[in-house]
Amino acid sequence: LSKLRKAVLNSRNIVIIGGGFIGVELADELSGIKGLKISIVEKLEHCLIATFDAEFAEIAEKKLKEKGVKIYTNTTVEKIEGKSEVEFVKLSNGKKIPADLVILSIGAKPNVDLAEKAGIKLGKYGAIKVNKFMETSAEDVFAVGDCAETRDLITKKYIPVMLASTACHEARIAAAN
Repeated sequence: LSKLRKAVLNSRNIVIIGGGFIGVELADELSGIKGLKISIVEKLEHCLIATFDAEFAEIAEKKLKEKGVKIYTNTTVEKIEGKSEVEFVKLSNGKKIPADLVILSIGAKPNVDLAEKAGIKLGKYGAIKVNKFMETSAEDVFAVGDCAETRDLITKKYIPVMLASTACHEARIAAAN
C-alpha cells in the first residue's frame, strides 16, 4: 500500500484499466488529488455496466467526468509502452494515453474447476449457481464468495459481484442453512 501511495504521488497521468467497482472507486478517490490526470479504459459500453443498467452507469460516468476523469469505453488496452518505465498506453482504437502509472482493475474469473468436475451447475457469468440458501445443484453442498452467484436484492437477477462484504453476507446465509 505504501508503494502504491508513493507511486501515485510521484505520477501525473494515471490510467486505470477496468471500469468496475474497484476501478471507478479508485478513479473517484484519485481525482481528488491535485495535479493528477486520471483515465479509465473499459472494454464494455459503460463503466459499472456489468452490475448496473445503462441509466445508472451513465450517471456515474457523468459524475466522474465532472471530476476530470477521462473515460474510454468500448475499447481495450493493446500495449503498455515506454523505454525504462511506462510512458503511455495504446488503445485498440489507436489512441495513445500518456501514463506514468497503470493500475489493472480488470476483475477476476471465479475458480470453479472443482465444482465443474463434481457436476455442479454454473450460472450465466461462470460462477456456481446457487439458490437463496446458497446451496448448489448438489444437495447439501454450498458455495459463497467470488465463486458463487450473487442475487441482486432489487432485480432478483444474478449478477457478477466479487466483494468481501457480499461474501460475508453469503457465508452467514450458508452457515445458517
